[in-house]
Amino acid sequence: MRTRLKNELIKHWHDGINLTNNAFIENYEDIINRLESHFDPGPINIHIINDEFDKVFLITLEFNDNYPFKPPTVMVNTTYNYKRLIVNINNTLVKKTLGLECLCCSSILCKWAPSYNISNIIDEISLNLHLKLRSSSINVAHLFTMNVFGHYLPIEEFL
Repeated sequence: MRTRLKNELIKHWHDGINLTNNAFIENYEDIINRLESHFDPGPINIHIINDEFDKVFLITLEFNDNYPFKPPTVMVNTTYNYKRLIVNINNTLVKKTLGLECLCCSSILCKWAPSYNISNIIDEISLNLHLKLRSSSINVAHLFTMNVFGHYLPIEEFL
């Protein structure tokens, strides 16, 4: 587990930064040193930057000894279990944007395989957090149009 995790971090995270995912890992060097010394890495904190909505999310990954055969536990902003967070994303938006019936069932964590890695997890989380923010904007727009115009307008097509 430790060797695989260390190799993943070194391969995909140059000095703790992954430009593809627009993310960086806190205490990257300490984590690598702990893994090289055969210690448990502890929780790995990754910050994902969403430029469009001007937000930064803290993703905490906790690995157990079964990694890569079992996925890590994923928390968003230290309080939300990732699976719980994606269940609350607007299903209409998910169907329209991704063509999926259920975002949770198609999650990388639900269909985990040893070929997946941290970067795959962060790719999915970035996409789903973007959808979550977009869904929130659509909900606010619906409330606004209902209050101003008194009826539904298909505003999500324009957001």
